[in-house]
Amino acid sequence: LRFAYFNSANCNLANFNSADCQSAYFGSANCQSANFNYANCQSAYFNYANCQSADFYYANCQSAYFNYANCQSAYFGYANCQSAYFDFANCQSANFGNANCHSAGFYSANCQSANFNYANCQSANFGNANLKNVNWYNIQSIAGANFKNADLTGGVNLPERINTKAKWIAECGAGNVNAETTWIDGTSILS
Repeated sequence: LRFAYFNSANCNLANFNSADCQSAYFGSANCQSANFNYANCQSAYFNYANCQSADFYYANCQSAYFNYANCQSAYFGYANCQSAYFDFANCQSANFGNANCHSAGFYSANCQSANFNYANCQSANFGNANLKNVNWYNIQSIAGANFKNADLTGGVNLPERINTKAKWIAECGAGNVNAETTWIDGTSILS
C-alpha cells in the first residue's frame, strides 16, 4: 500500500492493521472507524479525511498530515506522531495517551477533552488550539511547546511539575505563551 492513492475513498471500517501505508494518500477519504493499528503511516496524507473513531494504536504516523481532518474520538495511543500535522483538525476527545507528539503541529486544532496522558509533547505547536478539558495526566514533556492564544480552560490532572501558571511557563518557555493564553481557571496565564 506504500504510495497508494485513496483520495475520497470509502475506507469506513477498513482494516489496515500492520499495513505499510507510508506516503499513502487518504485525502478527503472516509476512514471512520478504520483500523491502522501498528501500521506504518509515515508521511501519509490524511488532510480533510474523516478519521472519526479510527484506531492508530502503535502506528507510525511520523510526519503524517491530518490537517483539517476529523479525528474526533480517534485513538493514537502509543503512536509515533513525531512531527505529524493536526493543524485545524477536529481532535475532540481523541486519545494521544503515551503517544510521541514531539514537534507535532496542533495549530488551531480543536482538542477539547482530548487525552494526552503520558504523551511527549515537547516542542509541539498548540498555538490557537482549543485545549479545554484536556487530560494532562503524567504528560512527559511540554518543553518548548507553543501555547500562544491556546485555551487551557478546565484542564485536568496536571502533574505537580506544571500545575501552576509559573511552573507551566517554566517548562514550555516564557516565549511560548502570551496574554491570550487562557489558564485552566479561565484567566490569562500571565495574570
